[in-house]
Amino acid sequence: MAEGVAPRPYHETGYWHPDTLPGRAGFDAARELRGSRVEPIVGDFAAMDLAPLGRFDVVLFLGVLYHMTDPLGASPGSRR
Repeated sequence: MAEGVAPRPYHETGYWHPDTLPGRAGFDAARELRGSRVEPIVGDFAAMDLAPLGRFDVVLFLGVLYHMTDPLGASPGSRR
């Protein structure tokens, strides 16, 4: 950014490893032990098309709400 060039999106770098995110091992272990059909979805909800995901009874939004200036509005402009 100091050179006037925008950084590459996080998912296009060598640092993006969604399978090893903090908490993922616990999630995967619980899913396997419970025989659950729940599917993890990793993405930027403010930038992705949510329509193909459909509706859910329960959504775990862990580790995100405290980063939002307007968690109930949760619009793309509400990030700090």
